[in-house]
Formats: sequence, structure tokens, C-alpha cells
Amino acid sequence: MVSLKTVQESNASLQSISPGQVALFVGATSGIAMHTLLEYARNSNKPKIYIVGRGQAKLSPLIENLKKINQQGSYVPLQYSISLLKNVDAACDELKTKEDKLDLLVMCPGYLKLSWIENEDGLEDTISLRYYVRMRFIHNLLPLLLASPTSRILSIHGAGREGHLIESDLELRHNFSMRNAAMHTSTMNTLALQEVAATHPTISCVHVFPGVVVTKGYDLLAEDFWAPLRWMFVNLMLPVMRMVTTSLEESGQRHLFHATSARYPPREGEWKGLPLPERIQVAEGADGKVGSGCYLLGPDGETVGDKELLEEYRRREMEKKIWEHTLEVFERVDGNRSGILDFAQARPTANTLLESQQLSSGASQHLRPVLEKRQQFAQGQPINAQGKGAPIAGGTNRQLDLQNPDNLGAQSTDSGVVPNLKWSLSDSKTRLFPGGWVREQVITDLPASHDIAGAQVHLTKGALRELHWHRVAEWGYVYQGTVRVSAVDEHGENQVDDLQVGDIWYFPKGQAHTLQGLGDQNEFLLAFDDGNFDAAGTTFMVDDWLAHTPTYILAKNFGVDESVFKNVPTPDPYILKGTDPSSTEPDIPNPNGKLEGNSSYTYHLSQQMIAPAPGRGGTIAIVDSRNFPIATTIAAAVVTLEPGGLRELHWHPNAEEWLYFHRGQARATVFLGGATARTFDFTAGDTAVFPDNSGHYVENTSHNETLIWIELYKSDRVADVSLTQWLALTPQDIVASTLKIPLEVVKGLKKEKQLLLAKNRTA
Repeated sequence: MVSLKTVQESNASLQSISPGQVALFVGATSGIAMHTLLEYARNSNKPKIYIVGRGQAKLSPLIENLKKINQQGSYVPLQYSISLLKNVDAACDELKTKEDKLDLLVMCPGYLKLSWIENEDGLEDTISLRYYVRMRFIHNLLPLLLASPTSRILSIHGAGREGHLIESDLELRHNFSMRNAAMHTSTMNTLALQEVAATHPTISCVHVFPGVVVTKGYDLLAEDFWAPLRWMFVNLMLPVMRMVTTSLEESGQRHLFHATSARYPPREGEWKGLPLPERIQVAEGADGKVGSGCYLLGPDGETVGDKELLEEYRRREMEKKIWEHTLEVFERVDGNRSGILDFAQARPTANTLLESQQLSSGASQHLRPVLEKRQQFAQGQPINAQGKGAPIAGGTNRQLDLQNPDNLGAQSTDSGVVPNLKWSLSDSKTRLFPGGWVREQVITDLPASHDIAGAQVHLTKGALRELHWHRVAEWGYVYQGTVRVSAVDEHGENQVDDLQVGDIWYFPKGQAHTLQGLGDQNEFLLAFDDGNFDAAGTTFMVDDWLAHTPTYILAKNFGVDESVFKNVPTPDPYILKGTDPSSTEPDIPNPNGKLEGNSSYTYHLSQQMIAPAPGRGGTIAIVDSRNFPIATTIAAAVVTLEPGGLRELHWHPNAEEWLYFHRGQARATVFLGGATARTFDFTAGDTAVFPDNSGHYVENTSHNETLIWIELYKSDRVADVSLTQWLALTPQDIVASTLKIPLEVVKGLKKEKQLLLAKNRTA
């Protein structure tokens, strides 16, 4: 045990080190880390200290106290709530604009909770603070740490409390408990810090268990207790614990020793910090070797840890596996935020790693493992996990790069030349009218979409999509408000119907119709069974026709005076304001019959019960000629897919598939045969086309948002062939021999279609 006297003498000698040491304290506005910070300020020579905290109410008095302790020091608040990785990135970015080196990184964020608390990153909050947040600080600040001759990382958490990880559930999504969370985060801290020290041997890493120190974390834990137990814990147990446990003051002194003593040097390089105290030896590292760069300490400064367990982990290279897992989590969280944040400002890019080489001429060899292990697609850079690629130096649209990592080469299975199969309606020209707007996607926007063209249309209350018809069929889906449809066929049969959100209409080619918005704001998707919808002779407006017909002919045709038509608009208005629909009731006779039953042009999907789809990953509502008989040329499926779910591998034998993504984020790989495939990323407002008979899937890449999209086919029915079902119903030896997979795997394949597979599905 290192005596408290030795600790205090070593700490006091910090005054002998050259002035201007730069330190960053995370989670130091209270408790153990705050007292470590106070000791560092008290004993250091003109230190420059940055303190990350979320509230001015805590930071301001803390900084005033630091100024009283050491007036020669510089104390800079970084006001961020670091429970989210984007805020960690922002704090690191701010620090990097102010400093070119970092000598000490001390981290102690975290609290205790009995139940799972998921934050906006999709991570359990207490686990994130005790592990992922800390690793994000390390990863972001490696360039500054490598630029210092005396850099050290101190993570105050649970050294010696390592255990057997649940390797199939490192985030504890299915095995969360307070005990498991403490064990997992302790073990992962130890393994990750060993990897950092091994790949960056000029940095020393210390993971320490502080012992039982009564902090405000126990008060937070008590909030989860049953009221009588909470009273007993707060009023009886905590006072006793404070009498028999290590004081915060002593804990702060000991942790300053852990953060600065030559007893815990890096594996390589000359230690230029404090000298080693007399009668004190260099400590044994986590790998059992003296001075190996990563140290697991108990509260007394002595080495702790289950050597047998840690040796097993080293043999299996778990340090590398945990670091890879950590980077994968970062990629996932970053990817789920794509298009929402200003990533150029909020997060480090591949250039951060390149800049670090300029900070220290000897640093590049130690940075290489990071370049090799961290792909940069989520940062908008074409660099894969093997180090292939390089940062983009020329002009680029950063937001599009971030939204489309697969365009940067993220999928190693992509191959060959596949044309663009995606179009964002946000890239379409929006035409504005009194009472609404329209924007389209036609074949000139997406040349691969031969069968279907699409449009979004918005109508304000009472606004009209004027009287017209098409030489192609029209299909519509209401997703906001209420829309009144009116149509007349060649027999004079007619229909007026008010459609709600989720309802559908279909007008066969050549049928006269109009649309009116009934709600305050109304919006819908239109589709047409010809990709070249803007071609001449496709849409015919009544007022346009009348404006280009001699008025005397109009007078003869309608049996009225020519003057009646003097105000026919030209050019046609397309969308125009109408009367308030709430003030009039449609009173339309049906002398020639009504379009209803099998002849109805509308389908009230909103009134149907939609059961979960096979695979239990969401719902799929099919609307085609089998339940909507009039719809003979456009078949539809409205799909919802849970976070992480998968629309299984399949293809459509009868038509191209046209898609409109209404909500969420998705990924799909399209296989065109001949070793040709390409992956696309989608977000709300995107349209896409999957060529006739091409193999594909759709994956919901969000961790918390349901994906909603619409599939359309120029066909009378929706049809798909399931890859899994095909393999399951083919002679098993043929499948096993062809794919070189075990026969037992083939035997276990589902013989029924699993349309929408839930996340974490088991066979």
C-alpha cells in the first residue's frame, strides 16, 4: 500500500514540474473527481484546467473555488451535457481549438440506477456514461494526448471488478441489471484501456477502483428505492457509511497520485513528469509486466484484477474485440444522427487523425492502429476499416455524404456498375400555386424508373386539384388531412368520397376526376403507371382545353352564350382555391349508377385491421386487384418495419418495384446478377426503384424509429419470391452443396415466408 504521506509528498512536488500543464476533467462537478480536481489545482504550477459540466450553476462556484485555491491557474468551463456522444464531440472540438496538447485526462462520469434508461443515442444512459462516453473522449483527444510528453488517462470506475462478459449482448439490452452494468463497464474499461496503451505506447492508462466513497451517486440510487427503504438508506445507512469509508478529501489526494506519479509510466518513451518517490517501485501493469503502460489499481494504489481472467481475455484478443465493438457503436450512433447535426462542427473527421501527425513527428506510427480500425463513413469520409481510401479534399456536399455512407463505399459486398436507383423528392423542383404545391419524380429524375412516376401534392382547406384526366392510371395515398375525390367514368357512373389518412384511390386511365382538400392542411402521394409522366399528351386539364377551343364551339356544345366562357383561365391554374368545403354538402345525383363495390375508385385502408406480418417485425398491408378490383395496373403494399427490422431477401417476378419512404431511415442492397450489386441509404422523402426481378432487402437502420414506406408495382397484384422459403423447399443436399453451408442450417430454414423479420430474431 502507498501510504497517504507518500501520496501527499508526491502531490506537493507537482510544483516542480514546468508550468502550463493542460488537464481535462470530465464528471468533476461533484464527488471524487471534483476533489481530485481541487487537489490538482492546489498542487500544480500554473495549470490550465478544462472542466466539462452541464450546468453553469455548478461550474461557476467550482471555478471560483479553484481561483481561490490557486490564483495562478487558468480554469475554463466546457458547458456540455455529455450523456450524448454528439455533446462529447462538441466539447472535444472546443478543446482542440484552444490547445495543441493534453497532459492529463481524468474521467469519472456516471451514476447508479436499478432500471434501464435509454438515451437519445439508443444507449443505456448509465452504461454510456461509464464506458462509451469515456472512450469517445479518448478517441477524439488522441492527437492532443500524443502531442504531450507526459500524457496520462485516468478512468475512475471499477478496476478489479472485471468479470465474464455477456459477449452476445455487450450493451446489455437483454440482460440489464445494476450488477451486470457495473461488471460490464468495469471489464470493458479495462480491456479498452489496454488496447489504447498497446497501440499508443507513449500514453499511460490507469483504471482505478476508488473504494467505498460516499458521494451523491448514492442519493440518486436511493431514488429507485421503495419509500420506507429510501428513508432508512438516506437517514441511517449513509451517515454510518460516511464514518467508516474513505473521505472525499483522501480519495481526491490518492487519485491525484494515480494521475501524476511515475509509479505508472507509459510503456515507451522517457517519462518527463514527477520522479518516482523513494522506496516506491514501478507498478505491475494489467498484463502482469512491470511498467507495461496500463494499470489496474485499487484505492491504495496497488495492482488489482483477476489475472487468470485477464490472461484468458488477452489470449482471445478481447482488447481488440472490445475496441472494435466500441467503434461500431460509435458508427451506429453517428449514422442514426446523419442529416440532423452539423457534423463538420460537431464531430472529428479523418482529418483529425492526419492533423495529429503534424502535432508530433513521432506520433504517426501510434496513430496507425486507429486509422486501420476506425472506418470514417459515418464522418462523411471514404475510408474503410482496413485503411483503404482517403479524406475528401475537394468540393463535396457534407450532408449528403453523411446521409449516404454506402455511396462512399461502406459495403464491401458492393460490386460492378449499378445505375442510380434513388431520388429524393427534396431535389425536385416544387411548383407553388394559390392553395398548395406539387413536386414530382419522373423518368428524367430517375431514369431507372420506367413503370412508375410519383408526386407529392399539398392542398390547403378548400383548394382544388382542378378537373382533369390522364392517359395513364393515377393512384393516390392520403398521409395528412382529408381529401374529397370526385370521378365520372365513360358510362356516366360517378363517385364522391371523402378519404382519411391511410386511404387510397385509383383512377383508371382516361377517367375524369378532381380532388379537394377538406382539412386545414392536406397532403398525399400520387403515382402513375408510366415513368415518363411529363411527356406531352399525358395530362389534360379541362380549363386548358376550353381556353384553346373557339368560344362559339363551346356555346354550341353547352347550349349557352359565348360570354359565359370569357373568364376561363389560361394558362391552367393546376391548383386553385375553392369554396370552404365545410359550408357545402355534396349533393350529387347518380342517374347512371354509382361507382361502388368492385367498381369503386376508393379503398378505405384506414378502416382495415392490419395484423403483424410473418416474422413479427412489422406490418404489411397489400392493396391490389384482389381486394381493390378496379386497381388493375398499380398494386401496392404499405409497410411498417420496427427499428432494426428487415424486409427479408426477396425479388418480385412480375414488375419493377417503386418505393416511397415516408418516415425513418433505411438501407437496401440491390442485386442485378452477374456479380453486380449496390447498396443505397434512404431517408424520409426518398423514392427508389428496384429493377424487374432484382434481388434485394430493406433494413430499418434506426434504433428507435419505425420505418414506413410504400411499395408500388405496375401490375394487378403484389408478388414476391422469398429466398429463404425457396431454399427451404429445395432438396436440402442441393442447397448445402451449392452454398457450402452445413446441412443442419438448411434443415432449419423457415418453409413459410418471413416477410418482416424482427430485430434480434432467433431461428
